[in-house]
Amino acid sequence: ENLLAPLLERFLGQYIVDLPREQLRVGVWSGVVRLENVRLKPAAFDHLKLPFAVREGTIGLVELKLALKTVLLSARQHPFVITLD
Repeated sequence: ENLLAPLLERFLGQYIVDLPREQLRVGVWSGVVRLENVRLKPAAFDHLKLPFAVREGTIGLVELKLALKTVLLSARQHPFVITLD
């Protein structure tokens, strides 16, 4: 979890307020990363030019599914799935 947190902050940092490391759950062999009660940044979706603005928001569950073992050992790009609940 300590190795993965900076990587998640780099990719998700533009969307979420402070990665909740105490809530970070990683299944290294299963390739599932779970974040619970993630707060959204107000400007998270501004680049999409939606007809509404996010003032405040929380996502109850963010789940990423990826081949962590391969991602951590390889510099190549790998597909992943993000589920929001």
